[in-house]
Amino acid sequence: MIMYIANYLAFGIICILHKLNHLNKKVSCILFALLQIAIVGLRHPLMGLHDTQFVFLRNLTRIYHFGIDFVIENTKDRLFQFLSYFFTRIFGLNEPLYVFLFSIPYIIAITYLIYKYSNNIFLSFILFTSTSLFTTSFTLMRQINAMSMLIFAFIALEHKKIKSFYVLVAIASLFHLVAVVFLIVPFLLKYFNKRIIAIILPISGLVLGLFFSPFVGRFVHFVVDINERFTHMITRRQGNNLTPFFVFLTILLATAFFSSKAKNEFLKKCVTIASVGVFFLPLAVVNREFARVGSPFLPFLLVAYPNALDYIKREKYKLFIQIISTAVFIIYFLFFLIHTTGLYPYVPFWRAYPL
Repeated sequence: MIMYIANYLAFGIICILHKLNHLNKKVSCILFALLQIAIVGLRHPLMGLHDTQFVFLRNLTRIYHFGIDFVIENTKDRLFQFLSYFFTRIFGLNEPLYVFLFSIPYIIAITYLIYKYSNNIFLSFILFTSTSLFTTSFTLMRQINAMSMLIFAFIALEHKKIKSFYVLVAIASLFHLVAVVFLIVPFLLKYFNKRIIAIILPISGLVLGLFFSPFVGRFVHFVVDINERFTHMITRRQGNNLTPFFVFLTILLATAFFSSKAKNEFLKKCVTIASVGVFFLPLAVVNREFARVGSPFLPFLLVAYPNALDYIKREKYKLFIQIISTAVFIIYFLFFLIHTTGLYPYVPFWRAYPL
């Protein structure tokens, strides 16, 4: 826990220096990013939910021994496989370096999103490092690299670069096929860009997850019948609890509430997109893979929530909300999240992992 507390203290120091104009926004974001790259990239591979050790490093070992033939035969997430192959040709079976390098794109993408759009980078990074968007980076190497591409796809869409959006989504899908779901974003923003979506979609997801689980289960079997690469959705059917749903629902509704009277199209877009992610989270009660489907839609709350607080007219009230938000999320991370996601204790790769 000391590592995480030190991380938050470093955040505080950077924030103070930024407020005193000793550090500009760009330098502050770079320092934030370097801290997270060090924490995520230098971790022991057994940290998290063990996917790094038993899925990705095992796959890397097979690529190292069987070479390009194994990559060609493995049709799952081709770009990730080819990049792993080129890594083994250059660096051999250097597992710590592999984990470190493949952790960087996601942190860079999150940092760039915050740097470009957040009016309160400190609160944005607190939200990031205190939710499952951060803990995911310890476990799902393919997923986070796909999400990094999707963040840049969103930025391209914001700049009305439609072709770039589709190219980036296509690249993301070569890291993780779930990225293709992000293709609904332009359609969503064109026809359903309303704040009421922040209520309708999450409630719909909760109702489906709790009361129509057999229907959701049949849908999973239908997906597996179409593409057998998703067979693990049946063979490993463990569900998640509803905690992530309520955490992100709270952030979503608070964002929608505080910005309800604002004529801010960017905030409205973020709320609409994030509503899709929150919709999928309660479906993870039936099958945890739905949480992975929803995750790419959630990072935009990292900038939307702090920006929404700017519309609170009374400065003392705004400051109070910011302080309470910071305290609640830090407490949630330190006393709950790290214990349920395999992040406690923090162990760097050069130390033996306590079994």
